Amino acid sequence: MGKRRDHSALAVVERRKRQTGERDWVTYRLVDETRYGLTDLERISLGTPYPRVVERVARLVRRQELAGRTTLFVDATGVGGAVVDMLKEARLGCTVMPVVITGGDRWKHWDGGWSVPREQLVAAMQMMLEPGELRIAGRLRERAPAAAMRCACAGSSGPCPAQLDQTNRCVVRVDP
Repeated sequence: MGKRRDHSALAVVERRKRQTGERDWVTYRLVDETRYGLTDLERISLGTPYPRVVERVARLVRRQELAGRTTLFVDATGVGGAVVDMLKEARLGCTVMPVVITGGDRWKHWDGGWSVPREQLVAAMQMMLEPGELRIAGRLRERAPAAAMRCACAGSSGPCPAQLDQTNRCVVRVDP
C-alpha cells in the first residue's frame, strides 16, 4: 500500500488448472498443470485517499468475471493493516488475505494471513516467469518497451522482469 511515496497497485492474476493427459508414475493419477496470467494491472495515483482505493478495489472484485471467484491478497505491511480492515468492512464478497512483506527468511502463516520474506517473494516470481508459468497479458506487455520488461536478475540464468530495487522493494516493470 502506498500513498505519498510509493504507488498502490491493483493486479489481477488468473489461475488456470488443466490436465496434461500424462499420468504420475507413482500414483497413476492424471497430472495437473497450473498456469497464472497477469490480466490487468493498474497503478493508483499518489495521494489517493485509502477510502477511494477501497472503492476502486470493490468495483474491480465485483465485476461479473471476478465476482465470487476472487481471493484478494493485500500488502498489510505498515499502514496496509488498516486498509485490510477497511476492505474487510466493505464486504467485498471475496476472501481478503493480508500479506506482510518482511525482511525475514521464512514464510509464515498466521491467523488469517501470511508473512512473506521479500527476497523469497521475488525469487518465487522469477521462478514462475522464466518457464512461462506466469504470463503477462499481451496488451500489458505492449504498453512497455521490451527493455523495461526485461532486467537481469541476480543469480538468474536469463532475463526476468522482476527484481529488487536499491531499497529492496520488488519491482516488476510493465509500464513505461
